[in-house]
Order: sequence, then C-alpha cells, then structure tokens
Amino acid sequence: MHAGLMTAKSGGTVAIRIIRSKHGFKGSYKNDIQSNNRNNRYQKGFTFIALP
Repeated sequence: MHAGLMTAKSGGTVAIRIIRSKHGFKGSYKNDIQSNNRNNRYQKGFTFIALP
C-alpha cells in the first residue's frame, strides 16, 4: 500500500525478499502512510519481488 501497488480494499498476494543494508533505511511518506528512518547499520529489511 505504501508503494501504491495495492490498496487495503483490493488486497493482493505479494512475495518479499529479506535484505540487509550497510547504511540503514530512509523513511518516507506515500499514499497516506509514513515509514520511519532506520539508521542502524546492517539492519534487515525487505523489498517486494515482482510475481510473473
């Protein structure tokens, strides 16, 4: 929903990949959703993977 790939009403199936960042993650505000900065080094996060 934050990325605009689906809505709370429509839902959907997703696949994610666990990732690690050497520098942390920058938060942002998109689609009425706020994500937070995570400045800890080598912290785990995730990214969405396109499904065929």
